[in-house]
Amino acid sequence: MPSTVLVPTMGASLVGVFVSTFLYGITTLQTYFYVENYWSKDSRGLRYTVALLWLLETAHTALACTFIFRMLILNFGDTEALLFTTVSDDVTHGVLGATIFVVHCFYVWRLWIFTRNIFLAGLVFLLALGHLVFEIVVMAILFEFPAFSEFHRATPFFTTAMTMAVAADIIIAVAMATNLKSKQQRVKETNSLLNKLIAYIVSTGLLTSVVDIIILATFLGMPDNLVYLCFLNFINNFYANSMLAMLNARRSLRNGIEKDVDLQLSLDSMHAARGERSESHFHSRSLVSGGVGTSRIILKTDRGMDNDTEIEITKTVETHMV
Repeated sequence: MPSTVLVPTMGASLVGVFVSTFLYGITTLQTYFYVENYWSKDSRGLRYTVALLWLLETAHTALACTFIFRMLILNFGDTEALLFTTVSDDVTHGVLGATIFVVHCFYVWRLWIFTRNIFLAGLVFLLALGHLVFEIVVMAILFEFPAFSEFHRATPFFTTAMTMAVAADIIIAVAMATNLKSKQQRVKETNSLLNKLIAYIVSTGLLTSVVDIIILATFLGMPDNLVYLCFLNFINNFYANSMLAMLNARRSLRNGIEKDVDLQLSLDSMHAARGERSESHFHSRSLVSGGVGTSRIILKTDRGMDNDTEIEITKTVETHMV
């Protein structure tokens, strides 16, 4: 890789590190919110997953800062040194793969709870595992061939890894959104809640997929520079923050549901006072499950159904948001 091309594009890497550091601050803030609000309430496995995710993000940020400091400060003016990576640079691929794998495993768990489809969950897990394995292969190749001019040896493995990540994200988003959409079609009274859940799911899958595709496009379309590193430096932050945002959104979503229920109860009371018959009646009561105060909403409908239709909002929220 010519140094005349490499040096100017270090600016793109610097921008990527700036963005990654900023997003790491958001990750740390979200981790703090999680510890404050959910640490004592969630399962041990989920707590350990959040802790591991934050440690991986911390390691990645340190490695990214080390890379850019060495390139732009320690080796300033030494164009020969800029043509090679170091062990700490190469390890970044392993940390990146591990971070995305942890988040994908979280989504595989949610996908299994959503669909109970072992084939679908298994397919996503294999894609996630494949992404991790290929990232480790890339890391091993860079250990052996540290020169940027030799990075073409890792190209098929790197592109395969990113393609697997895109495929996993798309499958997760489409499968879970489709599952919620089917519930929306069966019971229209919960459309507001389900629309919120669908928006959460689609937005998380779409954002990471788009950035993964940009990484692939810049890596393949601009093979003689490091522009792709701008996006590669912070893609893991998007994955981590999407998972933490899901976990931390539970309380606000539940509060919104309770407000909707209170509004419906008020409307039903108005109908009753006027002697009118409301099509649906909501009843809300508090529950305590695993130490977490939640709300259950039962919908009884008079639209010719033989049996009352009971909708467990607790199950919907806790299943689809966690």
